[in-house]
Amino acid sequence: MTAAGFETSSRIARAALLIGKGEAAGYHLEASPEGQLSRREEPVSFNFGFDFRARAYTAQAVTVGDTLRLSFFGDFGLLPYSQESRTRRAEILALLPHLKAVGLIWEITRTQALRVGGILELKGVMAPREILAAVIESLVLARESLDAISAIAYTPQKTPTRSARQSPS
Repeated sequence: MTAAGFETSSRIARAALLIGKGEAAGYHLEASPEGQLSRREEPVSFNFGFDFRARAYTAQAVTVGDTLRLSFFGDFGLLPYSQESRTRRAEILALLPHLKAVGLIWEITRTQALRVGGILELKGVMAPREILAAVIESLVLARESLDAISAIAYTPQKTPTRSARQSPS
């Protein structure tokens, strides 16, 4: 049992209150000249990777105050040029608006690489499991489109088969 006033007189209790406010990680404690503890905000940045439906994603998380800004992207291969396969290119491009509708973003690089991901802003305490759950929730909403893009993007190109030369008899 704690004594009355313990929460206001104990430095350990004050530290626990400062730490346990339910805000994003990314701070240090500092002592004032009077001996009071206060929070000194320090942004924290970390990178990590994960797989979703056999696709590798890279992610970066940055804390800003009590907000965690999370960006994640996965590579979906090269978008075929129209000369290579106009049909496959059109099918992939037709699926991209579905990604935007569920909050994902996409980009096509100068080399025609297709990257799909998102940017999330999360508030509150963010344990790694919670961060990953928020990302997976975003991707699950678009899983049918992502699977379709994967199937189309990785369809092997058919090369003309050469028949074996028959020697004249």
